[in-house]
Amino acid sequence: MKTQPSSLIRLTTLAAIMIASALSPNRAHAQTIITEIIDHTGDGAGNELSRADSITLDAAGNAYVTGRSTHNAFKITPAGVITQIIDATGDGAGNILTEPFGIAVDAAGNVYVVGFYSDNAFKITPTGIITEIIDESGDGAGNRFSRPFGIAVDHAGNVFVTGSNSWNAFRITPDGVITQIIDGTGDGAGNLLHTATGIALDGVGNVYVAGYTSSNAFRITPHGVIDQIIDASGDGEGNLLEHAFRVAVDSADNAYVSGHHSNNAFRITPDGTITQIIDAIGDGAGNSLESANGIAVDTVGNAYVSGSVSDNAFRITPDGVITQIIDETGDGAGHILNAPNYIAVEAVGNVYVTGNYSHNAFKITPDGVITEIIDAAGDGAGNGLYYTEDIAVGAAGNVYVTGSLSYNAFIRITTDCNSNGSLDQCDMASGTGADCNTNAVPDECEPDVDCNSNGVQDICDIAGGTSADCNATGIPDECEADIGPDCNGNSVPDICESDVDGDSVPDACDNCPTESALVDPSEPGAEISCSDGIDNDCDGLTDTSDLDCPVECSFTCGEISGGGVIVDMFDFALFAGCFGESPRSSTACACSDLNLDGAINLLDFATFTLIFNGTSTNVLPNCP
Repeated sequence: MKTQPSSLIRLTTLAAIMIASALSPNRAHAQTIITEIIDHTGDGAGNELSRADSITLDAAGNAYVTGRSTHNAFKITPAGVITQIIDATGDGAGNILTEPFGIAVDAAGNVYVVGFYSDNAFKITPTGIITEIIDESGDGAGNRFSRPFGIAVDHAGNVFVTGSNSWNAFRITPDGVITQIIDGTGDGAGNLLHTATGIALDGVGNVYVAGYTSSNAFRITPHGVIDQIIDASGDGEGNLLEHAFRVAVDSADNAYVSGHHSNNAFRITPDGTITQIIDAIGDGAGNSLESANGIAVDTVGNAYVSGSVSDNAFRITPDGVITQIIDETGDGAGHILNAPNYIAVEAVGNVYVTGNYSHNAFKITPDGVITEIIDAAGDGAGNGLYYTEDIAVGAAGNVYVTGSLSYNAFIRITTDCNSNGSLDQCDMASGTGADCNTNAVPDECEPDVDCNSNGVQDICDIAGGTSADCNATGIPDECEADIGPDCNGNSVPDICESDVDGDSVPDACDNCPTESALVDPSEPGAEISCSDGIDNDCDGLTDTSDLDCPVECSFTCGEISGGGVIVDMFDFALFAGCFGESPRSSTACACSDLNLDGAINLLDFATFTLIFNGTSTNVLPNCP
């Protein structure tokens, strides 16, 4: 996958199959239906599709496809309705879109598209409002954005993009605040970032960025701390990393990086332990790995790596067992695999691999059964597949692929979860199967878990609103023993609290809840200390370099000169000089704003006169 989809698509309904089939013939074999969901005519209203590139899926059953040569993107609903959501005019206000490369969607249904040659990214709301969220000027502070490559969206709607030519990455918050989270200087300690490509997110808000020509990868915490997690030396034991290309993260927050030219892949644990999990010798049984390209992980910690030149793919277990799961012979029945670039995994452990030059895609089950799920014949009704580009997998095994040079996209549906000889869509359409969360998977085939013992499946509790699931894990919040820190002790995890500035610190515990950019190395709460390295007064300066530190330090109220605890004529002289001035104009003026209301006025003077020539026992910001 070129992007990190924010959620997986749900199965289509029977109506969707019927409508899509009416639009384009399909092929069905043994409870399998292949349907072309969009072709070169695009929406059929003159907005064509050429070089179908990236594809992503949302939770409502919609698919989104970019047209790289037509400079546009389309939405295809489960019912087969096709809408062009953006074209070459971009937002229609002069901000154009050229060669859309990556695409992603958030939990609210907003779609994000990056323009590779227009050096920008757009947000398209479900109602069709288009906004350019970043352009070549980057953050507008001199940090430019060029040739966007990777894109990802987190649970809060923050968007992360890499600039492959500008050697950096940015975060764009839902309210449009742009922050460069890493640049060409890398971690600032001499470990540079060049050609930022792959990007991934973990469950605690860390961002991972791969540097292709710098042959390394970095982790950026929500507070802006940057660590190089691997460099060209690889594991430091002679196993080098050359041209870090893609990055993935598993549920334990282990990061995985593929070395495109070093023909290998590495796992980096949260504590920094680096392990080469596969190298050029592949499985060590004569099946080599060449040009490690796609990388993916499953829910139990297995990693999967494809070799685009060795025409194969491998599974690496957490304990290091390497198995070649497919090679150039494909399914062994004459359907070959050539140039597997993209690899995807579904929750039950099935792996899907595309063959760019063999114009097909394969499914490999956990027990090793290989099936060619689509070939150059496409739907078998004249709508072929040529140069398989991207792949996405839905919640119950529906597979979507794009044909870059056939200018189209397909869905392959093979779902009979209860083995009753009827497609799941048919079960639900006839009432044979219930679907409480409307994901087109019969409830009987969903996990039969009732964690709160109320007689209702957890999925139905969440769907019906009986239980909340703020972190979108599919587990009711009341059943999760520990879903993260709770900084204010209100039994609501931080990840579920309001976070206006998108720094992963809940507003209730944030010293600077509305700051426009991260300026602190950490921001743990409301403690006041001049040596904690925190920007307690939200002025953009950490305390160690902050000239107006009395505002955040335990200074005696009104003791402006810093000479002791007595409020005397020295303090009065300084106060008089600052009266009517801005508190930001000098250190003394910052200290003269006794009630911290942003102005030095008669209210401050009244307070000052009360304590003049006396000793105040009050400590800022609690002046009398």
